[in-house]
Amino acid sequence: MIVTLTTSKRLPTRPENRIRVVSGLHGHRIGDDVNPAVTIGLALNRRIPGRLVAAYLSAQFAGSVLAALTEWLLFGSKGRLVAGLGATFPSAGVGMGRVFAAEGIVTFILVLVVLAVATDGRVPQGVAAVAIGFALATAIFISGPITGAGVNPARALGPMIVAGKFTDWWVYLIAPIAGGACAATVYLGVLIGDATVKWQLRNPASEIQDPPVVRSR
Repeated sequence: MIVTLTTSKRLPTRPENRIRVVSGLHGHRIGDDVNPAVTIGLALNRRIPGRLVAAYLSAQFAGSVLAALTEWLLFGSKGRLVAGLGATFPSAGVGMGRVFAAEGIVTFILVLVVLAVATDGRVPQGVAAVAIGFALATAIFISGPITGAGVNPARALGPMIVAGKFTDWWVYLIAPIAGGACAATVYLGVLIGDATVKWQLRNPASEIQDPPVVRSR
């Protein structure tokens, strides 16, 4: 239920604080991951076992639908018919290409920050929640006027399903996932310059105590 209720732009809570609340509630148990784009990015960096990806995605979309149903219960028919339960949709006059680009770019930034602060042991503890919160806030401020700030496929599609409004639904599903996958590729292939750290990221479950030594030439 956290997926929709904590990220809906129609609620007064500041976006950077919403992600901090989510982090504090369950980050120590499931890796603070309520976004399918983040899940796929983490899986591509081998921070989540591939066998668990389907379970993560199922839980995220089911939670979003359940949250939308709860909103319907709380706000009644007007919340569904008038506000669409917070479902995202493009602003008037915005073409599908711009929507795809905006959603992909802001999710790329968000997932890149998540990978940089939540998977790298060199980052001090306590930094992740703040950094991810501000990254999410930035994503919302940039994409909000254009796309309604989907950023999270589960958050976007849950209200659409319950409200029965599927405006450009596939863009809100594919663009963030594409952005997250690109972020994972860039992070592991370009931004990680330390070969020892890169080796550790690619072998998170390894029992080897001493990773290969990188010799300078």
